[in-house]
Amino acid sequence: MRADLANVRFAEAADEPDLMAVARAVHDEFGLRDGNGDVLPFCENSARALIRAAMEPERAGTVAWIGVIGKRPGELEGSVCLLRGRHPLANTAYLSEFWNWAAPSHRYAGTRKTLVAFSKTFARALRMPLISGVMASGDEAQERFYARAGGERLGSIWAFHGELGVAQ
Repeated sequence: MRADLANVRFAEAADEPDLMAVARAVHDEFGLRDGNGDVLPFCENSARALIRAAMEPERAGTVAWIGVIGKRPGELEGSVCLLRGRHPLANTAYLSEFWNWAAPSHRYAGTRKTLVAFSKTFARALRMPLISGVMASGDEAQERFYARAGGERLGSIWAFHGELGVAQ
């Protein structure tokens, strides 16, 4: 299946309610967990600030971009959120995929594959490496998905919980 990048557009203000629902869904499914395995509390203000920052691409110092598939607000089929990071030892900017989400009715329609292709194209345009990963333990299907999407596996992510407090 060939990814149709023409179906992906950058998020706009009218997408905010849908994107807040996506952020909640992503958090519920893949959010960081405490020592008991419970998802850490969702922060509405932080999610809204991230989404709004991504919808201001003309702003100097943009640190986030959100691509969406859906002809109009209220009909979101999928979304990808990309964050700009900077490697502390190399002083090199990179893009990190924060989420790649497809609505349940579009999970097998190539939506996520199209969003990965969009992310790669955008990273090339910015001349930055793209880092993607799987935050769900035991999700071999997700790992196979990213292996097929290409790129080089750099390692794994480990979470040590212990006694956690929630930083404000």
